[in-house]
Amino acid sequence: MIRLEEGMRTSDVSQWLNRGWFLASDGPNLSPAQMAYFPDEDSDDEMMWPVETITGFRREYDFEALPDNVFPHWPECGSINIKERMVAVHLERLQMKQWRRTYNSRQIRLRVPRLWEFQSKDKRIGQLTPDNVDVVRSAFDPEYPDYGKWAGVKAMFNEGWHSVALSPQVIITNTEPRLVYYGGLLAAKALGAVFDPIDVRATAMLNKLYPGGLNL
Repeated sequence: MIRLEEGMRTSDVSQWLNRGWFLASDGPNLSPAQMAYFPDEDSDDEMMWPVETITGFRREYDFEALPDNVFPHWPECGSINIKERMVAVHLERLQMKQWRRTYNSRQIRLRVPRLWEFQSKDKRIGQLTPDNVDVVRSAFDPEYPDYGKWAGVKAMFNEGWHSVALSPQVIITNTEPRLVYYGGLLAAKALGAVFDPIDVRATAMLNKLYPGGLNL
């Protein structure tokens, strides 16, 4: 999380935040938020900036109040769990010459392991994009099961989860056999206490992370 710099113009703020998600005051807390629109001119000190958080809290700020209430931010991204869809996705931030200082769909690649297979089984999954509210909420506040005991993952599979992110790097699918993704890409099959490699280098990383395999 960073602070808007002193001396910024309207166009500067727009370049940082336009069409992106950032953190903003939501009463006493900070929540992901967007601007409803941006002023077109660099002049109007009386122009109000409408900010709406993901929780539905909306407030208008004058330009001077923005630095105390609006904060550009890039969440960690990586593999995350989408609770509302019961599926895991991987968000990869793309490095581009023209970049914004906050989360935005132009600079993110979203991968969903076994997407078409899971969509055919569960209409709730629908279309997933980086700007989808469920994805944004999870990107800014990711939650992972207690993979040390595996009970959490098994419970999620029993509840109907199609895939689960164990960490920002690793996703495992609720398929037979279990498929393991590292960094959003297929790495190996999980065969009890061992991994059957598909990507040798990624499997080597999995062996370091889980020397006893993924016995799920």
